[in-house]
Amino acid sequence: MISVTPPADTNLGGSVLQLESDNDFVRFVEAKLSQGMARSKLFHKTWLYSVAQYLGYQWHQVRAGSFTLELPPNLTGRRRTVMNLILPIVEGLAGKLLSEPVGWSVAPASSEQRDIESSRLGNKVLDHFNRDLEMDEAWWRFVLWGIITGNAYVKVWWNPMKGPMHERPFGMEPGEVLDEDGTPLPDAIREGDVDLDVLSPFECFHSLDYDKTNDWSFFIVARVHPIDYLKDRFPDHAERIRQDGTDGPEFYLRKIATFVSSMKYQGPYGVNLQADSAVLKEVWIRPNRKYPRGQLGFVIGNEVVKRGPLPYPGSPIEIPIRHWRYTYIPGQGLGQGIPEPLTHPQREHNIATSSLTEATRKMARLKYLLPKGSGLANTSLDDTHGEVLEYRPVGGQKPMQMPLA
Repeated sequence: MISVTPPADTNLGGSVLQLESDNDFVRFVEAKLSQGMARSKLFHKTWLYSVAQYLGYQWHQVRAGSFTLELPPNLTGRRRTVMNLILPIVEGLAGKLLSEPVGWSVAPASSEQRDIESSRLGNKVLDHFNRDLEMDEAWWRFVLWGIITGNAYVKVWWNPMKGPMHERPFGMEPGEVLDEDGTPLPDAIREGDVDLDVLSPFECFHSLDYDKTNDWSFFIVARVHPIDYLKDRFPDHAERIRQDGTDGPEFYLRKIATFVSSMKYQGPYGVNLQADSAVLKEVWIRPNRKYPRGQLGFVIGNEVVKRGPLPYPGSPIEIPIRHWRYTYIPGQGLGQGIPEPLTHPQREHNIATSSLTEATRKMARLKYLLPKGSGLANTSLDDTHGEVLEYRPVGGQKPMQMPLA
């Protein structure tokens, strides 16, 4: 049975959640997304800084009054050495966590032979998904997001864009094949299949007042997609799908990309974010008094392209998104990553290493004081090993080495 008791923050203004029209739904999504981005902004800055530390950009600083990382000018001219100890720590932890394959199995419901055979078949299906969804690579990304930012998200869902293509049954006229809501289906449609997405924490917004995923009243995934992909997925709204602002959920991902590549960032699908992409806001609302079956909606710009009850009625997991926090902070909805507490020790280590490197360079390039009239040219003294130099002592003096400091 689906619980219809609404979590505390499902209500807006103390009243039961009212989403009668699509405009009401859009306003609800925009309000929650704006609220989530405002509350997550400081976390996003910390995560961006942690990614920079992990990648070795450890002399960068946060520009005052902004959320941009920049390399300050080197006014002293001293060498900036980076001895990155955070990267091997992070990848070592990830390797330990994934040293054993992530496994799952289907347990038989009883000792009857039929249930035992069903569980064996279920395990074969899981083996197929493990290969088809490239789970090893997916878990690596999941663990890295969790260790670096402290938060990782994974979504298991039914992807209507996957699977083999089926054409209209022979002999049926266009418009005769209807969807479950009575909408005529196109001449050809994909079968769909199970899919798994590892979500960037920069794209996920949910209630931060709860530290358990089952207490979330809503969850929003704001992700940038190519316009062509969105038109194929929502063909009934293809003519009204337009490029929109992508500086929200994609802002920090673009910043990260500038660290690892000198090329212009083109987004996760290789598209130009300013010309042919839009933000798809995927909204999950847990069952409440107004909607006992909950709501799942998709919003592009100011238009609802699809909306209906939650697709998995009766499931104990109403929102099929799991959240993993590497370092649990009691009472907080978000976790802490490994680079954050290591930032200051890493900075001191880099400063000490830079000073040692500078001293070594000075020792390798000695300078001498030559008395005038010694007959020794200024260019005679260099770093050549084992060289014999003849000079004429002036008043019994010999070339003196200058102090390093």
